[in-house]
Amino acid sequence: MDPVTHLTSGALGRGALQSYQNDRHMMLFCIIAALLPDIDNIIGLLGPELYLIHHRGATHSLAGGITLAIVLVFTFRLFIKSFNIKKGFVTALSLIFLHIFLDLVTAYGTQVFYPFTNRRYSFESVFIIDPLYTLVSAIIFFISLIDKKREKTIAMTGIIWIFIYPAINLGIKTYLEKNTVLQA
Repeated sequence: MDPVTHLTSGALGRGALQSYQNDRHMMLFCIIAALLPDIDNIIGLLGPELYLIHHRGATHSLAGGITLAIVLVFTFRLFIKSFNIKKGFVTALSLIFLHIFLDLVTAYGTQVFYPFTNRRYSFESVFIIDPLYTLVSAIIFFISLIDKKREKTIAMTGIIWIFIYPAINLGIKTYLEKNTVLQA
């Protein structure tokens, strides 16, 4: 998935967290968490072949997500002594797993069970860059910023959209695959 969609998912995640509404550090924390699995893009500096093999590998796996969440939480705790480790871990893990989900619904997929297997899994229901998906997510986020009274409800609507859109696409794809006859 594109970085704008990941960034928007982190911002929506922050808006959906009622207990963090007034914490000035949480927007930054949530956006970093939502983007963090793509830290493996750095492997591209070593060549396109390594990028194709390793991007969406370790940092996009369940084990890698847990590791990234721990590192992020303790990094924030180093600089912000009042940072709540438990809430931070749950938040980071949720947004990192949301990132993995967003990549899992694309055709490229992700190595979600790495290091146990390097097989890529994919639902192939959303293009890597899907303007409709990203635009609706961004619009919902901006509406949540404007309407502070209903920010949490609006942000939760955005999170639901993140899951519903791929499900609808997958349903349409499955229906068409089962009901379309190719003429030779």
